[in-house]
Amino acid sequence: MDKKNCSGCYNNFYNYNGNNPHGVKECWNLKTAKMVWRVRVGNFEEPKYYKGRKAIRVPDCYHTGSCGDKFLDPSCAK
Repeated sequence: MDKKNCSGCYNNFYNYNGNNPHGVKECWNLKTAKMVWRVRVGNFEEPKYYKGRKAIRVPDCYHTGSCGDKFLDPSCAK
């Protein structure tokens, strides 16, 4: 997995060569992550609002720091 795909992920904080207060050199998911198709939805969005929304490619471990964003498998948004 290329670190450029981690942009915007909450754990991308750990991908800065130990320049975080914990001294971690990279995110623990980086080596095993796979790119998948997901639909980004708000935490309180009803299904009728995200049906048919376009899927985007993100790492399977991707999550934002916001408790309001979720990434669902596209089959859930049909």
